[in-house]
Amino acid sequence: MNRDLATRAATQGGLILTADALAAGYDYRAIGRELATKRWHHVRRGAYVPMGQWQQASATQRHLILARAVQMQAGSPLPLTHTTGCAALDIDLFRPDLRRVQVTHLVSGRSRVEYDVSHHDGPLDLAECVRADGLLVGPPVRVVAGAMLVAGPEQAIVLGDSALRTGRATVEGLEALASAWMRVPQSRSLRWAIPRLDGRAASVGESLGRVEMRRRFLPRPELQLEIRGGGFVANTDFGWRESRVVGEFDGKGKYLRGLRPGDDPGEVVFREKVREDRIRALGWTVVRFTWADLFAFDPIAAQISEALNGHPALAVGRGATSARY
Repeated sequence: MNRDLATRAATQGGLILTADALAAGYDYRAIGRELATKRWHHVRRGAYVPMGQWQQASATQRHLILARAVQMQAGSPLPLTHTTGCAALDIDLFRPDLRRVQVTHLVSGRSRVEYDVSHHDGPLDLAECVRADGLLVGPPVRVVAGAMLVAGPEQAIVLGDSALRTGRATVEGLEALASAWMRVPQSRSLRWAIPRLDGRAASVGESLGRVEMRRRFLPRPELQLEIRGGGFVANTDFGWRESRVVGEFDGKGKYLRGLRPGDDPGEVVFREKVREDRIRALGWTVVRFTWADLFAFDPIAAQISEALNGHPALAVGRGATSARY
């Protein structure tokens, strides 16, 4: 890639448009050679990125590369919304549908689906849209609500929790949109999810853990429960104060957050074990679970229920006492 084109691409998140390549001295045959030799990757018609950038990108990053190409080729402002908008705003997603870029038009018009783009009806107020890494994104609370409309229960809780935690949305803002969208077919799922959101959930795993607890009629936990004793302070992922039970989700992110400059990863694990021992020494029961447990949660639910009730027979079931989720 010549210097002029490389400079141009650097200002566009690595994207190379056909018009940029032609202006930099390439012809169509040269563009074809870049693709044939796998130096460039074809993102969509008339848009490419260096192959190395594409290979190193995650599925969400690739989706946003496609979204950038869609916006650059649109010719007029075309805000990203729904799942794509959430990805651009760095809101946590769980098993998102990234097959098509989701956009909403500034003016009313008929919704339609292209091969790689879903066009949603407007209108949107451009003044309420935001920029995220150079991408135009719809009003954040509307983006979040729109994504929750088309999401399953787990997906809606994950992205809703994340939006509250990062300040991209508020419960009041989501409730206002849910009321305004009463006649939208999917609004029932949005209204179901809103009262069950909790911005204190610090990760996707913590949000999913809460969903699994609710499904098994466990009492609603307090999130980020603080435990103190003898000068020791610990914030736990889940807690049931009256029963002195805590739940801890062991995700990779927890240990990465615990790394200090120059740390050996094993030191982080050791510090976590010492922390857990001190919690237990204060008279608390600790139940840990991992990503794998989230998808086969019955044994963990039984451990929690037994710790809460002190009786294995009360492990899981509709008879268990449950706070409203």
